[in-house]
Amino acid sequence: MNIVFPYPVWYTLICLSVALMFTVFLYRKDKKLKEISKSWIWILASMRFTAITLLAILLLSPLVKHFDRSVEAPIIIIAEDNSQSMKYSSDSTAVSEDPSSAIERLKVQLEQNFKVDHYLFDEGLIPKKSKADYSGLITNYQSVFEGIESRYVNRNVAAVLLYSDGLYNRGSNPLYITKGSEYPIYTVAGGDTNRYKDLRISAIRNNKIAFLGNEFPVEFDIQVDNGANNQLKVQIQQNDKVLFEDTFLLESNDEFLTMKTLLTAEEIGVQEYRLSVLPLENEKNVKNNDRKFYIDVIDGRQRILLLSNAPHPDLGAIRRSIEKSENYTLDQSYFDSYTDQDLPYDLILLHHNQKRTSNAERALMGRLLNTDIPLFIMGPRWPSLDAPFGLASSKAVSAQKNEATPILEKNFSLFTISEGLAKSLQNYPPLIVPMNLPANFSANKVLLHQRIGNVATKYPIITFKEKNERKIGRLFGEGIWRWSLSDFRMFENHDAFDELIRKIVQYLALKSDRSFFRLNFEKEFFEREDIRIDAQLFNASYDLVNSEEVSLILKDEEGREFTYSFSPKEEAYSLRIGALEEGKYTFVAKTNLQGKVFEERGSFVVKKLALEELTTRANHNLLYQMSAETGGDFFTIGDIGLIASNLSAREDFSSMAYITEDVDELVEFEWVFLILVVLFSTEWFVRKYKGVY
Repeated sequence: MNIVFPYPVWYTLICLSVALMFTVFLYRKDKKLKEISKSWIWILASMRFTAITLLAILLLSPLVKHFDRSVEAPIIIIAEDNSQSMKYSSDSTAVSEDPSSAIERLKVQLEQNFKVDHYLFDEGLIPKKSKADYSGLITNYQSVFEGIESRYVNRNVAAVLLYSDGLYNRGSNPLYITKGSEYPIYTVAGGDTNRYKDLRISAIRNNKIAFLGNEFPVEFDIQVDNGANNQLKVQIQQNDKVLFEDTFLLESNDEFLTMKTLLTAEEIGVQEYRLSVLPLENEKNVKNNDRKFYIDVIDGRQRILLLSNAPHPDLGAIRRSIEKSENYTLDQSYFDSYTDQDLPYDLILLHHNQKRTSNAERALMGRLLNTDIPLFIMGPRWPSLDAPFGLASSKAVSAQKNEATPILEKNFSLFTISEGLAKSLQNYPPLIVPMNLPANFSANKVLLHQRIGNVATKYPIITFKEKNERKIGRLFGEGIWRWSLSDFRMFENHDAFDELIRKIVQYLALKSDRSFFRLNFEKEFFEREDIRIDAQLFNASYDLVNSEEVSLILKDEEGREFTYSFSPKEEAYSLRIGALEEGKYTFVAKTNLQGKVFEERGSFVVKKLALEELTTRANHNLLYQMSAETGGDFFTIGDIGLIASNLSAREDFSSMAYITEDVDELVEFEWVFLILVVLFSTEWFVRKYKGVY
């Protein structure tokens, strides 16, 4: 034990001096003390001096460093699979009763030599408080072992005992996760490894959005087990109407089929489709024979025009990013060859990288000045458009150029930037930018500033402005094609660059919503997923208000209605509905402000999370490999009684002693209080007894 003072040690001399003066003042000239002996006076004075000194020292908040030693028995972690696939066995009653009881008996045996912690798991690790009910919709080994790592860091984990069927449908392969594990993993095989006759839809690939009247592709995979010489019949239906049907003979026992068809979007809104495979004779598991998928059918794409005066690699990078989205159709042209007089576009992208401006370009620029079409202007110099829109100072932009790397403006609020894009921007190569841009853009929203060399400036690279409800964006520079290549070099994809272009285009092309009541919600959810809808209410001055009541009536496919009320949140409203069952839901949200009623309608779908039904044949080989590579052992449920003796026989499992250094305040120790009580009470009692009070 070591006492440490947060103040200089010589402060204790002051404490001694104060105690001495107080003691001398009390005992030196007290006439009552003449009746008792000097030895008692010295004893009483010493007690008073000691007590006051201790009290004074406590005012200095001294700290006591001490070491604590604790011993922890080796820990055995039992992780029991609680997912639905554990039920799919030749004897589901045995699976739901005997294994759980056997594991409980094993736990009692292990507790004689080990500390045992028992968990259930499906999509995560859950402390076991009740018997497993095998209701989990997801199996994720990665979250299980990550949960163990976070809970037992620097703990004496001897082994993990995993009872499972070896099937997983989320997260990484457990063989990669457990490679190099510091503790052995013992596995107990559950589930059913028998091969039955089975057809299953293993995947459906479709667009989330389709446009009214257009065809859209649907591709799906069908896996066949023990299906030779059987007819396979596939259908796609909507509202009991068959849209696609195909039948053919299965020639081999095990087949993997990929099929594709085109469907037509005939109605606006979220449309539900059902893909089904007719069951084979004596097929045991038919839950994976049909699945639903949903398409949001909207009326028309937004049209975008990309105009330039010469070829440039920036144009190719931008075009590739825009054409990835199904929400837009892109036309590309040069100024000299563009002849359409109507300009039927929702957004026009302008690119200029030449010193000279042609007559055709000047004429087209004049027309653009008199429209309200949003613009995104690209290139280092473009005085004919910069000055009228206030995107540059009246001073002409210099022909001299700099190289500048981007700096993200932290307070940018027009749209959100993901963490991935923000990190990529830090590593993007420089653009060629003009030299004498104005630094003050008070009327603009700057997304990216320039870093010239190692100097961060207020000069913009990308900025936005809204003038008379017309949105205008400006890219002061050229060479953003290098940003796209930078993404591919680092990540082998263009995701971050595509996000940047998509966010810019989406903001500029989106027509301003001037309604007074607005809703924000997702169109698709999974069962067990929390459903949330946000709302905004504006007054006549377009100030946000949340003082009025907002209600929502939700209707399911059977016509049942449920009523909810939004809760005020900051300056808006929020509604948490919670999890809903699979199906399509429609709703009406209503409110009123200053005597006027506002109403918004919408719909969303809740999709079934059927991952556990897709594959039901247990994968015991995975469990065996997991044990073999970590120094554990593999057991069947019938051999579970051997596990306790196997673990107890291991000589590398032993208790671990921990020595920890703790720092506490001296005043927290009870013995300090006890000493003060004894000193003051003894002094008082003696003085009272001697009659000197």
